[in-house]
Amino acid sequence: MDHCASVLLAFEPGASAGRQLSNEQYDQEARKHHHRVGRLMKEHAAELAANGLNLLQHLDPALNSISYLTILDSLVPSDPTQATDYNPALAEAIVNFLCRFDTRQIRYAGAPFTNLFTAVGSGSILPASIAVTVLTTALRRLDPQGHTMTSNHLTLAKLAYHSNNVAPALPVISQSIVFYPGMMNSYSETRRICDPSLPSQSYLTRDTGLTTSLRPAQVLEYEYLVGLMFCSLRDWAAATAAFERIITFPSRDAGVSKVMVEAHKKWVLTSLLRSGKSASQPALVSGPTSRTFGILSKHYLQIAEHFDALDVTALRTAVTEHASSFGDDGNEGLVREILATFQQWQIYFLRDVYAKVSIAELRATTYNADTGGHLASDAAITDLVRRMISLGMLAAAIHEAEGGRPAYLEFLPESKSATSEAEYARALAASAQRLRQLKATLGTMDERLVMGKEYARYQLKEQQRREKAGRDDGRGDPSGFDEQIEDEDLMGGTMSMH
Repeated sequence: MDHCASVLLAFEPGASAGRQLSNEQYDQEARKHHHRVGRLMKEHAAELAANGLNLLQHLDPALNSISYLTILDSLVPSDPTQATDYNPALAEAIVNFLCRFDTRQIRYAGAPFTNLFTAVGSGSILPASIAVTVLTTALRRLDPQGHTMTSNHLTLAKLAYHSNNVAPALPVISQSIVFYPGMMNSYSETRRICDPSLPSQSYLTRDTGLTTSLRPAQVLEYEYLVGLMFCSLRDWAAATAAFERIITFPSRDAGVSKVMVEAHKKWVLTSLLRSGKSASQPALVSGPTSRTFGILSKHYLQIAEHFDALDVTALRTAVTEHASSFGDDGNEGLVREILATFQQWQIYFLRDVYAKVSIAELRATTYNADTGGHLASDAAITDLVRRMISLGMLAAAIHEAEGGRPAYLEFLPESKSATSEAEYARALAASAQRLRQLKATLGTMDERLVMGKEYARYQLKEQQRREKAGRDDGRGDPSGFDEQIEDEDLMGGTMSMH
């Protein structure tokens, strides 16, 4: 065991403040250590399996991440769903590792990391509530900005949704995905994968093992689960955004998959819940795709049409006639939400007509979509308005009856300015930080574009066009139409996920 311990403890970057490794030195030593630990596991498999948990007590996951993970990988069952006994010592070691691993070392042991992530994501090794929390922590440590999707994102989303532990996963699922494994126009990265300045898309790759291959269907499944999770939280804006990413997903020949159709149906409903009116079809949805959605989602578009018209009778009729379709699609809950919020949005949009309106008139001009009639009393409509105000849906004030004057509702301005210079400064600093992060991301995307084959072909065609224009003594198309076509072709290539 002394020999095993000496090998496992041989690589501890950062343990000594006096020894700083360059990226080249770190890369060489990390690869060498990973190879030695792998060979040790083969030569002493039985011994390490019997004493693995004891060895982990002598390792620090923050200093000996490669060694710690390699032992964990040998201790976790190959099929965790078949594990019969809960092992608290192993569970504690896994939690300790996922919350403390060295984010540079782990780039050299990506495959066992993904294996461990998948095992924990099965929900069989740790209680689901704990598993979602530690897996979220692990992904955030790997990619603090959260711009690169991996296969582990889908593992986390499945566990969080099916175990109803959505809130702990929010730090991951609320991030904007920009990069995907195996994207087109990838360029050759010359820096070492241990380089702290390396963007996440350069090390969260299939080559490092920190992700497996992702098919377009898996990307759509992830976004669909994200949309469902935000629906469960009633975050209609985030849910709508997730479903919109699905319906605008690039596809061959304007094809529409089943998940895209299901997402479109939900997108129609969540758009109503988000803003009280139907959303315009996204510009990225092609004409043929839009027509397909229109046919397959026609019952939902009818709901949106009646909601926009504030026609409570037609809305209730459409809901009743197509109730079985909504149930088969799993959307009866969203449709109920539509009915429940109908009167609230009626009240909200009265601000476009009135500055003040009496409570009695408010009750007489709005309808409860569940019953199709007015609320039973002024007290009931007052309670509804109070709930809207308390939830932040409505900026208004209720004035009680006084001196013969009836009770009335006064609409207040919705915009709010910073109340102090300090708050304004904090808001300004936060905006500046977001802009700096966005600038770095856009710079990386520009670099990927410039280094891509499509861009090279575009530049060659541009040169040929200019040469031809010169031969024609400047009689080329002055409108630049050819240039517009080439630009559209270029962008079409960069958007393809296949």
